[in-house]
Amino acid sequence: MHKLNSEIICYLMGVLLLFNGGFMLLATLVSILTKDGVTVALSLAALLTLMVGIILMLITRNHTKQLSKREGYLVVTIGWILMTFSGMLPYLLTDVFTDVSSAFLKPCPDTPQQGLPYWLTLKLSRKESYFGEVSHTG
Repeated sequence: MHKLNSEIICYLMGVLLLFNGGFMLLATLVSILTKDGVTVALSLAALLTLMVGIILMLITRNHTKQLSKREGYLVVTIGWILMTFSGMLPYLLTDVFTDVSSAFLKPCPDTPQQGLPYWLTLKLSRKESYFGEVSHTG
C-alpha cells in the first residue's frame, strides 16, 4: 500500500476554498448593489474563506502532482464537508442562525409543514411561491 499524498489533498482543498470565496465575493457585490445590510458579514466570510484557501495552497504548492483513487475519494469527501462549513459562515456571521445545529434541526411550527427542519420548509415555501399552492395530502 502506498503512502497517502496529503499535500495534493490540501492543495485541492485550497483551490475549492478559493472558488467558494470568490463566489462569496460575487454575493458581496450583489449585497452592495441591493443594500440588504449583510455586506460586512458576507465580505468577512469571503475573506476568511479566501485566506484559508490561499494558505493551504501556499503551504502545499510543491506537492507531487499524482492523484490515486483513494486520494480522489478523500478530495471529494473532504471537499463536500469543507464547502458545507465555509458556506455556513455567512449565515453564522449574520446571526440568521445562532448555532450550526439549528440550521438543520430547528423545526418551524408556524408553517404548513409543521415539525420539518428549517432548511426543508424554506425549500417547500419557495416551491409554493413559484408554482402556486402545493397540495398537502396524506
